[in-house]
Amino acid sequence: MRLIAAGTLVLLSCAAHAEPAAPAELVELADYVMRESPSRSELAARARELEPVIRAAGSEASRTLYRAMLEFLVGFGELGNGSVDEADRRFADSVALALDSTRASASSEGYRVLADAYNQLLDIRTPAYKVFNAAGARRAAVRAVDLDPSNPLAHIAAASYFVSAPQIAGGDLDRGRNHLREAARHGDGSDYQRFLVIVWEGRLAAAEGRSDEARRLLALAYGIYPDNWWLASVAEALGVRLPG
Repeated sequence: MRLIAAGTLVLLSCAAHAEPAAPAELVELADYVMRESPSRSELAARARELEPVIRAAGSEASRTLYRAMLEFLVGFGELGNGSVDEADRRFADSVALALDSTRASASSEGYRVLADAYNQLLDIRTPAYKVFNAAGARRAAVRAVDLDPSNPLAHIAAASYFVSAPQIAGGDLDRGRNHLREAARHGDGSDYQRFLVIVWEGRLAAAEGRSDEARRLLALAYGIYPDNWWLASVAEALGVRLPG
């Protein structure tokens, strides 16, 4: 099974961020797809419910960004259902929307979502796609951090790239470790942010040959979201047996 390079999924913006916080309904959807394994019909229904909320958002750049977030989240849910083609389409739409948003108004969250969507496509598409787009994913993650060094989600997006990418494509475990430290330092203490940091710390530990620490960390993540399909995928790929 492939090792899914899930992005941050989380949509809350800290008070220090230049852009406004995402609508509460998007944040709830992020938590929902992390806790549950929704069916395609459930995902579609949730997406329809969010359309009027997004249309009511302030600026066009914000509306485009929120649509990019929504496409990413639905894509994540579709991937969990095994609908890879539909997930691919959703992530591609997320990339296009995030690019439009950052062209209209450069924001840390815009580049963060762009990095997350690219990271997913790098994982599920052909090697040729990876060759031509890995640099774009890396640039987006770095730009997200540069625009707001206090954005924990941007640091998680950067860590996910540096930890999962091969060295020839810019992978760098030390940089990944530093971004995870910053993500934890600036995090809001929520379940979803802690979960993502812990899973990526587990991935980092495994990459460095610290198998016992990787098992400990994934077990800790299991205590937060025991039914998370991405965690199960990571554990299987690393040969880690989860509790329960």
